[in-house]
Order: sequence, then C-alpha cells, then structure tokens
Amino acid sequence: MKIDWYLFIGSLFLLVFIVTRWVDSSFWNGLGVGLGLVSLLALGVGISNLRNKKPRAQP
Repeated sequence: MKIDWYLFIGSLFLLVFIVTRWVDSSFWNGLGVGLGLVSLLALGVGISNLRNKKPRAQP
C-alpha cells in the first residue's frame, strides 16, 4: 500500500495544531496556527489527489 504523503503530513500538522491550542506560549500558538494552515493546504491537495486517481486496469 502506497502512502499519500500529503494526507500524512496534513494529518500530523493538524494534530500539532490541535495540541498547541492549550499552550499559553505565544511561540507555540503562532507555530500551531502556521502548521494548521499548512495542514489545510496539504489535506486539500491529498484529498484532491485521491478524487482524481484513476482506477487501475484489471488484467
């Protein structure tokens, strides 16, 4: 099974975004917001890749 790296990275960054919501440090809040935006972009690309994937021809 091939892994879709966009979905993997997007999910990982989304998890970091969720975890940094409870931190009081402004550095971690800024990092979390930045990674949250990147995760939305990566998940969007990954989902569109899945939707555009053509079914393979069966031999």
